[in-house]
Amino acid sequence: MLKLLCVLILTWHALAEVPTDEKRKAILECHTKLRENVNPPASNMMLMNYSMEMENLAVNYLADCNPPTNQEPFQGTSKLSINELLRKSQYVQQLCKVNGNNYDYVEDRCNGPCREYNLVSYVKCKFDQFHLP
Repeated sequence: MLKLLCVLILTWHALAEVPTDEKRKAILECHTKLRENVNPPASNMMLMNYSMEMENLAVNYLADCNPPTNQEPFQGTSKLSINELLRKSQYVQQLCKVNGNNYDYVEDRCNGPCREYNLVSYVKCKFDQFHLP
């Protein structure tokens, strides 16, 4: 089964920060909030679950600050990375600010800044497409 590994490389002086249980919950709450406000309604979109398996793969990927030599555990995955941060990332707060109001679902196009919204939507679509937990 093809898996999607959404690896958010959130670094501060090359140190990866693993989300706390509170941040994991906040990530899901922000996605749910975004999902609730789309128009037309996202009635067919499944709710997102946090995957500890994917988190562990991300931690392993970042363990040596270099791509792992054994790529087998990552077969069928892709990554989304942030390469440079000048200060400690506030990714949970930023995720909650993602706004889908500029996206026209009828025309399937964006009428304003949509990069972050499209990334969140893309990741969720891949999770749904491959029935990931």
